[in-house]
Amino acid sequence: MMIEITQGDITQAPTQAIVNAANEQLLLGSGVAGAILRTGGSAIQEECYPLAPIREGEAVVTDAGNLRHDYVIHAVAPNGTKPGWENLVSNCASNIFRICEENHIESVAIPALGTGVFNLPPSRVAELLVAAAQKFRGEHLQKIVFVLFDEENFLWFHRANS
Repeated sequence: MMIEITQGDITQAPTQAIVNAANEQLLLGSGVAGAILRTGGSAIQEECYPLAPIREGEAVVTDAGNLRHDYVIHAVAPNGTKPGWENLVSNCASNIFRICEENHIESVAIPALGTGVFNLPPSRVAELLVAAAQKFRGEHLQKIVFVLFDEENFLWFHRANS
C-alpha cells in the first residue's frame, strides 16, 4: 500500500477515484463538494439525489461526471466534536476503503474530511485517517493520496504519516 500526502486541488488528483467531503443530503455546494460540482458537472449531483440522505460515518459512490476520475465517493464526516465523532471519522475511512474494494478501485484521493465547515480538529482527523490508511490491507486498493487544500492540513497529515 502506498500512501502519499500532497497539497492541491483534489479534482486534479491522478487517481481512479476521489472522495467528496459530503453532507448528509449529498448536496454539492461549497468546499470540496463545490469544486467537484464545478469541475465534474451536474450529472454527479443528479446521481446523488436518490442516494440521500446518508448518516455521518457513511459513504456512497457515484460516477465522476466530467472529472478525470471514474468514481466519486461521498463520505459524511461528523458535524462538530460531539461524543463519538472520532469513531465516525474512522467509519468514514472504513467505508471509503470498502467501496474501493467493491468497485476494484486501485487509487483514491481523500481530503481532510470534516475540517472545513464541520469544524473538526485537523490534527486529530489527520491522525485518524492516516492510521486507518496505514492499517488497511485490501486486494484492489494500492494507493491512497491525501490531497489537502491548505498548508495547515498538509502539515498535519504529513506529520501523521511520519
